[in-house]
Amino acid sequence: RPGDKLSIPYQSTVTESMVDFWHSAFFDNNRIHTSTPFCRQMGLQDRVVPFSLALFLASAMTHEDAAKVQVGFGNVSYLWPIFAGDTMSQVFTVSKMRNTSDGSHSIINFTCDLINQRNRLCMRADKALLFQFPVPESNLVARVVEDEPVDRHLFRDHLLSKATTVLADQPSNSLADLKPGTLILHSMHRALTFSQSQQLASLARLTHERHFDSRRFDRTHEIFVPGGLVLGITMSGAARDLHEILHEEIHSCSYVNNLHP
Repeated sequence: RPGDKLSIPYQSTVTESMVDFWHSAFFDNNRIHTSTPFCRQMGLQDRVVPFSLALFLASAMTHEDAAKVQVGFGNVSYLWPIFAGDTMSQVFTVSKMRNTSDGSHSIINFTCDLINQRNRLCMRADKALLFQFPVPESNLVARVVEDEPVDRHLFRDHLLSKATTVLADQPSNSLADLKPGTLILHSMHRALTFSQSQQLASLARLTHERHFDSRRFDRTHEIFVPGGLVLGITMSGAARDLHEILHEEIHSCSYVNNLHP
């Protein structure tokens, strides 16, 4: 029901090897993710865990076996930097639910919170899943009730305050202007192998059979790459053409077709 909260008992400590494995699969030339000296100039203790990896850790659900596919993401904010050595936990809140037009499926939206060992909220994202059963109709939309106000732009504003001084004398396109209507054609093409998809899914404790069971599903057109990894491929494909990115957020992301290894 909307408002139901699921505090996940599993915890995961982000390691350097985990971050390096992510970089091996997803191209990234942003110094905030690759250079410790640069990050310290920006007032950060170390390299920041990439946005796409943080979102994958925030949204990965171990026991979503009843879900058919992921529909998309929305309102994703990187609120506080995550570093190697941080231990992360998840809280999921059911925000809304509705049936599809044919009445045989339902779409359930979750607010996914990723929290570090100091109980600091690091990332928040809305995730929508398609399930193969109908649910009681509800117009209720639940909001997460905060003990303290959450500043969704604290991390971003810190980076912008440092960027105007740190980047002033360095070659960088981080603060280059982009105009509405500009079309950018991304030329990088990469794929994930079945082994990579399985290994990365295991890092986030995904268990859905559509990601693993090659005995039941044909790996060429029935095995699915997890939604978080699809987003990782998309963002890495754009990274080279955008030169250098300091901070990212997502307003809306829809999965139109399935992606296979």
